[in-house]
Amino acid sequence: MDKNWTTIETLRQTRHDWLNKIQIIKGNLELNRIDRVKGIIDEIIVETQNEARLSSLNLPKFTEMLLTSNWNNGSFYCEYEIIDVFEGSTEMDGLMYRWTNDFFKILDKNLDPFFENILAVSMCKKRSERYALYISYARQVH
Repeated sequence: MDKNWTTIETLRQTRHDWLNKIQIIKGNLELNRIDRVKGIIDEIIVETQNEARLSSLNLPKFTEMLLTSNWNNGSFYCEYEIIDVFEGSTEMDGLMYRWTNDFFKILDKNLDPFFENILAVSMCKKRSERYALYISYARQVH
């Protein structure tokens, strides 16, 4: 969880992720599953929009942790949705990073990596002008 990524490592992992997505699209095209290809492209667009929103929150440590979370562990897959963009702060960044990092460590220690464990994180603004971090967990058995 606390790995400091070099630029080369980050680019290598990003390239690997994009190559996987392109191979999935190519495989579905070869099987003539055009609707599935369109769905995959739509998923990529939503994922990229959430990455952009997350990157604009002024929460650098928390953002880096979420962006790289699926590179760091094998016991769960983390997906996130940024519903409302807001201006973070250094204090908020530290608090959110520490809490989420500790939570990820607990999950990593206690989840069975042979199941498909999915952690969904959503961030939104509440009516009281406070911000909420919602986390849900699902396990899929294959």
